[in-house]
Formats: sequence, C-alpha cells, structure tokens
Amino acid sequence: MFEEDSYHPVNNASELLLRYALGERGFYIANLSGAELGGANLGGAELEKANLHAAKLRAASLRETNLNQAILRQADLSGADLTIASLLKADLFEATLTGATLVGAKLLKADLGKAILRQADLKGADLREASLKGADLSHAELCYAKLFKADLSSANLKETNLLKADLSFGDLSYADLRTAQLVGTNLSGAKLNGANLKGVDLSEVSFVGVNARGAFYDSHTSFPEGFDPVTGGMKKLP
Repeated sequence: MFEEDSYHPVNNASELLLRYALGERGFYIANLSGAELGGANLGGAELEKANLHAAKLRAASLRETNLNQAILRQADLSGADLTIASLLKADLFEATLTGATLVGAKLLKADLGKAILRQADLKGADLREASLKGADLSHAELCYAKLFKADLSSANLKETNLLKADLSFGDLSYADLRTAQLVGTNLSGAKLNGANLKGVDLSEVSFVGVNARGAFYDSHTSFPEGFDPVTGGMKKLP
C-alpha cells in the first residue's frame, strides 16, 4: 500500500505510462477517465479504485492487474488481455470487452450489466454473484466459469460455451440460450423463467430445483432424464 503523505495519484495517460516504464506499479485511485491507453502494457499494475470511466483500452495488456473496485463503466477493452486480473466489485457497466481474454479473472460481485462480451474468453473466470444483466455473451467461452448466484437475466448467451460452468442459483430469466453448449453445467436452483432454450442439449445438466416455468423450447431441445417440460410449465415453440 502507499503512504498518503508521499503518494501522488496519476491524472493522465502520459504520466501513467511514464511512471510504469520507470518501474512504478502502484497507481491507486488514479483518475484516468477517458484516457487513451489502447495497446498499453500495464501488466501487474495496482489500479485499485481507479477511475477509468470510458477509457480506451483496446488490445491493452492487463495481465494480473489489480482493478478491484475500479470504475470501468463504458470503457473499451476490446481484445484486451485480462488474464488472471482481479476485478472484484469493479464497475464494468456497458463496457465493451469483445474478444477480450479474461481467463481465470476474478470478477466476484462485479457489475457487467449490459456489457458487450461477444467472443470473450472467460474460461475458469470467477463471476460469483456478478451482475451480467442484459450483457451480450454470445459466442463467448465460459467453460468451467464460476457463476454461482450470478444475474444473467435477459443476457444473450447464444452459442456460448458453458461446458461444466457453475450456474447454480443463478438468474437466467429471459436469457437467450439458443444452441448454447451446456454439457456438464450445474444449473441447480437456477431461474430460467422465460428463457429461450431452443436447440439446447440439457441432457447432461444438473437440473435439480430449476424454475423453468415460461421458458421456451423446441423439438431439438433435450432434457435430463425424468424431467417433463410440460409439467415444468415450459412452452414449446413450433
């Protein structure tokens, strides 16, 4: 941690990059709103509680960077490398993370509401209790991701890979899961009210205690042995 009397917060991109190049890594509570940092290497930096609202971070290297409680609302992180980065309780509302790498990233209780995560790689990411309400996760990799109690209501999960992901007690109401891969996925206790499950193979999913009333399915949707979609209040599409 820093000494309050001697620490001077960073206020612009040029100063941040210079101090980083000189070996400094602690940039707590930095004010970098709207900063142009595309392609920058900030791996291992300490940016806890930094203000990066609407910052341009396309293709930036943020491997193992500490962004806990950082404000990244509406930031552009397309193609950025956030492997094993820590984003606990970070604000990523409406952020763009198209094609970003977040393998093993820690996003516990982060706000990713309405974020764009198309084709993002979130393998093994920790998203427990995170908000992904209305987020676009189409074609994303979420295999082995931890999404316990995550809010994915109204999220776009079309063709998303959720192989062996933990979605137990999550909220997937009105989510679009068409042709998503859910082999070995844990959906125990999850809410699927109004979700679109057209073409989804649920035969190897843990479905105990799931509330799927009002969810949609078709003739290509398969269910775990013993589960009756009609009894479960689901609606069959033509």
